Amino acid sequence: MVIGLGRIMGFKFPENFNSPYISQSISEFWRRWHITLGTWMREYIYIPLGGNKVDSKSRLYFNLWFVFLISGLWHGASWNFVLWGAFHGVFLILDRTLYGRITSKIGVFFRVTLTFFIVMIGWVLFRIENINEVFVFYKVLFAFDFGPLIQHCSPLELRTIVVCFIIGFGSNIPMINKKYTQTINSIGNISTILKGTISFLLIILCISSIIKSDFNPFIYFRF
Repeated sequence: MVIGLGRIMGFKFPENFNSPYISQSISEFWRRWHITLGTWMREYIYIPLGGNKVDSKSRLYFNLWFVFLISGLWHGASWNFVLWGAFHGVFLILDRTLYGRITSKIGVFFRVTLTFFIVMIGWVLFRIENINEVFVFYKVLFAFDFGPLIQHCSPLELRTIVVCFIIGFGSNIPMINKKYTQTINSIGNISTILKGTISFLLIILCISSIIKSDFNPFIYFRF
């Protein structure tokens, strides 16, 4: 939206997110997520610290971890943001160790799934306001009790979640996206009508969901 509005007014803003949830590692995730912030951190903190042109791996690991500790503080002066930055810093270090070599051999599907799981676990630290409730949240999260979800969501909402999940991941996986694009392009002008119809229906579903729900501001609203 910002890129489009900027172009209308004559500004050309760089892309800031590039399908981050299909990343195969935390390192790749941060090349896709909040690209402008990552670029700024790399140029003004990581490189001045020596970057990867240092004499020892321990210094390299410290540089990585420290940059993401600062990244956490950039989001807010709160312990949960510090922990979130340190959390990602640890996995960036692990990507350069035996862990990274092992995960590189488990296949694309499992790498994407594992990275997505790690990122979701990290979002708990990012979102939680009371640091003392972190482990309580994780305990409930891993209880695998789907009763409240089924109780508070209608069958239509549950089906919508599943469909959006499949479309969100399926259409962004390179192999599937390539085949989908080739199939749609072979149809000709129908592709424009089909994509427009699907987009319109999804917009209607989103608007309907927002109207019937309570006020829930975007997570970056407070920054």
